[in-house]
Amino acid sequence: LRNNSSLLEFKILKSALFTFTEEESCDVQMAFTKALHQNTTLQTLHFSFCLNFDIAGLLSEGLCHNCGLKKLVLRGCNITSGQVAMLAKALEHHCTLDKLDISFNPIGDDGANEIAGMLSVNDTLLTLNITYCSIRDVGLERIGNALEVNTTLSELDISHNLITINGLVMLNQKKLNTSL
Repeated sequence: LRNNSSLLEFKILKSALFTFTEEESCDVQMAFTKALHQNTTLQTLHFSFCLNFDIAGLLSEGLCHNCGLKKLVLRGCNITSGQVAMLAKALEHHCTLDKLDISFNPIGDDGANEIAGMLSVNDTLLTLNITYCSIRDVGLERIGNALEVNTTLSELDISHNLITINGLVMLNQKKLNTSL
């Protein structure tokens, strides 16, 4: 990835075969961080159901410096609220990412709060998929608060969470600044 000047999409799907020792994990993280930092052509990075390594840790630092990635899919990678905090921090001021899919990850309300923090300052993200993330009304309220200041998000998928009708009513009553 680091020296490639033509690759547009990179996918790893159901990578249950990846098992790293702690030392190997650090080496992989450093290599990926350098590659993301230097690569300017990669537009899509897609990891689905990669359960055996810390994908959020792997990507967070590299995303801070990457200026080409447009779509990031981290579906079902067992990302927790603590790990999503690292990702959210890296994406706060990311200048090109317009689609983020972190569906099927147990981020819960704490993770939703981290996403809300990112949404309140990010001005490039257009699409956010957080389906099957164990988010309840309190997490949705935090995201709703962020959407009162975010003007760019145009698609939000919150289906299959633990949200009640009261949570949806609350979101509907917010004065959203987006075209959702």
